[in-house]
Amino acid sequence: FLNFDKTLKKMTKNLYEISALSTNMNSELYIVIFPWAETLQYGQNSFNWENYVIQVCDDINCTKLINLFPKFRKLKNLLVIIKNLIRLY
Repeated sequence: FLNFDKTLKKMTKNLYEISALSTNMNSELYIVIFPWAETLQYGQNSFNWENYVIQVCDDINCTKLINLFPKFRKLKNLLVIIKNLIRLY
């Protein structure tokens, strides 16, 4: 976990720096997040990526967070339904 915490701190620092550059350039900052397949399969119990990015985006005043997690979850659920229907026939 030590390496994970160190990496997370570095990523947060980098996002703050990107935000400062964006502000200095009078530019908008959009952050887009989407899940890895493992995240959809096993969830976010160990680390909640969505909550982390929501908080950081709020802290750095990003223009908008585009969160694709809900769309990917719907797609995963739809695929499960389709697979179950295929097995029936």
